Amino acid sequence: MQEYDDNGNPLHWPEGTPNAGQPIKRKRIFIPANVFDNKALIENDPGYVARLMALSDAERKQLLEGDWDTFAGQYFSEFSRAIHVVEPFTIPSDWKRFRMMDEGYNDPFVCLWGAIDREGNLYIYRELIQSKLLSSEQADKVIAMSPQDEHIDYTVGDTSFWNKGKTSGEAPFEVFAQKGIPMIQATKERVNGWKRVREWLHPFDETDPVSGETYKAARLKIFNNCRGLIEALPSMVVDDTYPEDVAEHPLDHAPDALRYGVMSRPSPTKPLPKVPDISPEARVRRNIAKQGKPKKGYSSRLMGKCK
Repeated sequence: MQEYDDNGNPLHWPEGTPNAGQPIKRKRIFIPANVFDNKALIENDPGYVARLMALSDAERKQLLEGDWDTFAGQYFSEFSRAIHVVEPFTIPSDWKRFRMMDEGYNDPFVCLWGAIDREGNLYIYRELIQSKLLSSEQADKVIAMSPQDEHIDYTVGDTSFWNKGKTSGEAPFEVFAQKGIPMIQATKERVNGWKRVREWLHPFDETDPVSGETYKAARLKIFNNCRGLIEALPSMVVDDTYPEDVAEHPLDHAPDALRYGVMSRPSPTKPLPKVPDISPEARVRRNIAKQGKPKKGYSSRLMGKCK
C-alpha cells in the first residue's frame, strides 16, 4: 500500500537509503489493542485487570497496556510509541534546528536532525543511518538531505570525528568542514548522557485546554519516518556489569547520536501549564465534549446547526 504525506503526495525513500527514489509502500500495519478492548473478558472476569496490575512492570505493560516494545532488562522502559512517535509535519521556520552525528564506517554512520519548538520540546524529524560510507560521502549525503532553505544552527559530532586517518592524515571533522558542515565536539559522558535522554523521554500528564482530558506527553517526540531510532531506543538493554549504563548493542549508534544531541542542549524544563481557551466557541466545544454528541437538530448561535 502506497504511503502519502499530509498533502496527499506519494512518499519516496530519501537519499542515503538503499531504496532511494523508490515509492514507500507499507507492507504491514500495527493495530494497537489492550485488555480494555475485550469487553466480554472484563465482564466475565472482573478480577482479571487486578491480576494484571500485580504483574512485573514489563508483563503489565505488555498484557494490560498492549505495549510489546517493553521487556525485562530494557534500559529505556519509558519509551512508548503512543507517547513519543508522531506523524511528520512541516517544521516552522523559527524553530531552532541542529544535527547530531555518530561516526562510523563498518559500523553505521548516523545523522539525526532535531528541532526545538517554542515550548522547548525536541522533535527528531529526519535520520540518515548507513554503513560503508567514506567521510566525504557522509558529508555529501547530509548536505543532500538538508534542504537549502533549512537553517541549521549547529552540528554536534562524536569525538572520533577528530581522529586523524592513518593514510590521509586528515580527520573526518576536517572533511565535513571543507564541505560546509562545521562541527562541535560532543560531550561523551555515557551515564550522564543516558540520564539526560531519560529526562527527555520522561512521560508527564498533559491536560487538553479544550476538552479537559488528561493524556501522557513527553519532551522528546520522533517523526514516524525515523524508523531506525524508533527501533533502536526500546531495544537498548541494561549493562550487566554496570546497570547505570547501556550494554553494547548492534543498534546503539542512533541512540548514541541522540545522546550527543541532548547533551548539547540544556536539560528539558518542566512543561508550562496550558492556558485555557476562554473564547465562547471553546466553551461550546467543551460543553459538547462533556455531554457527548448533541441531539439531532441541536443548534447554536456560535456553532451553527449540528446534525
